[in-house]
Amino acid sequence: MTEEEKLDAGLYYDFWDAGVNGRKLNAIKFCRELRKMQDADAT
Repeated sequence: MTEEEKLDAGLYYDFWDAGVNGRKLNAIKFCRELRKMQDADAT
């Protein structure tokens, strides 16, 4: 079972695994994009 599969299953997983880390970085990227959209909509 991969670390990402463990994460999806709600099990303990290695926070520093490359696949898990890729998900974290992707989430940060999308949060930044969402934040930009919200700021643009406020003006």
